[in-house]
Amino acid sequence: MSLRAEIENFTQPDGLISPRDINPTIDSTGNGVLYFSLYCLLMHKNYPHVDMSERIRDVIGKCFTVEEGPWLLHRSQTKAYKEQIAMDDLIGAMAMGYHLKSWVVDAIFHGLKETNWFYKNVRPDEFDLFSMDTWKSWFYRRPDFVLFAYEAMRLKAPIYIRLLGTLVIFIRLMLFSMNDSSFILNHLMISVKNQDLFWAKRLSILFKFKVNMTYGSMVNVLKKHFIYCHPLVNYWRDLF
Repeated sequence: MSLRAEIENFTQPDGLISPRDINPTIDSTGNGVLYFSLYCLLMHKNYPHVDMSERIRDVIGKCFTVEEGPWLLHRSQTKAYKEQIAMDDLIGAMAMGYHLKSWVVDAIFHGLKETNWFYKNVRPDEFDLFSMDTWKSWFYRRPDFVLFAYEAMRLKAPIYIRLLGTLVIFIRLMLFSMNDSSFILNHLMISVKNQDLFWAKRLSILFKFKVNMTYGSMVNVLKKHFIYCHPLVNYWRDLF
């Protein structure tokens, strides 16, 4: 068996991946983009000779809407314009785009920039400053995410973003408890950092220490997050 064969039992009809349901139906999970991105990352780590570009186009490409204005990524094909995409799906897709050198990271980043980081994919033509939905879509409120987005594009972020974004991650790792979802997302965010830089290397060391103190390993983090027999657990490879 292989990762590609085993993942079929957890693949929705639209190609996105479910974390717990075997033979899932459409939209059985709200984070199918994140889990599909993890699948592509692990295919790249385990089978670097396999080209995933066509699969990415067929699955993630259909989650974008491009009729007019910036490209907007949605949580699934059927949720287009119906449900605000979460930051975790964007993190997964951009990390995957970085490591596989896919067009996905460019599409998301330029969509963020064109919308002034108000990545509003529900009623994008309506902008109400007094609406909570508008501010939920403003991802510039998270300097660690903004820094990650620049790094995923291999661009240098503004100095204040570099300082604030790094400080936010350091404080989170040093002072706050983290659940399995937070460890997965922070692993993806740190994975795009230049590990030759002093501060990036220290972040990686601190992250691994926090993982070991809390769960023992990233494999144990994934065992907590996914169903026990999930191939994303069995084929896991650390990204840094």
